[in-house]
Amino acid sequence: MTIYVPYTYLIGWRNHNKWYYGAQFNKTANPSDLWVTYFTSSKVVAAFRHQYGEPDVIEIRKTFTSKEKCLFWENAVLRKLNAAKSNLWLNKSNGAKDFYRIPGFKQSQETKDKIAKASIGNAANKGKIFSDEHKRKISLALKGRIVTDEWRKNNSEAQKGKKLSKETIEKRTKTLQENKRKEKELGIKKARKPFPENYKKNLSIAQRKRREREKMEKNKCQSFTDGL
Repeated sequence: MTIYVPYTYLIGWRNHNKWYYGAQFNKTANPSDLWVTYFTSSKVVAAFRHQYGEPDVIEIRKTFTSKEKCLFWENAVLRKLNAAKSNLWLNKSNGAKDFYRIPGFKQSQETKDKIAKASIGNAANKGKIFSDEHKRKISLALKGRIVTDEWRKNNSEAQKGKKLSKETIEKRTKTLQENKRKEKELGIKKARKPFPENYKKNLSIAQRKRREREKMEKNKCQSFTDGL
């Protein structure tokens, strides 16, 4: 009888500098099955293996006592690697869609704030009425946010091809006209919003960090494979 042992693993092709980090947690999971009867569930890995042959790195990285702990660890590692956005990794996502937690695990306030911030504008919030206090907190969270040229470009690309309904266009037009009318009545003249004092400094820091990340990316894989 096979003993149930969920585990995480690493496979890689050194010559191609391609890697995959995964988890095995089904009912028959056992480290002894890796690359004997279990060859990952990834279609990307299967295609790469078919084209380039067997990996020369096949390692068990960590074993666990439960499925939840195994998935939690896999999520943590993939997010740390940001594997989904790295050319070095064959992983197409940074973990499971659902976030598995170890029993008793509590999210930090910082994590809760990030989740709350990420939900702003989502369809899930449609129809919800936020209190003035809630709106104030949202406003404070967004202040000082730097919108980069890359973000503008990505946002522009995402909006291309989208068609607004006739009703939406009419609502937007009516709102703009109403706002202009009120501004005219009150004698308000819109002035260009100046950049904050620390804008250039923050932009410089962000660009430097990006360059450092790109530089580290080349040697990142080896360092992680030694410690995960």
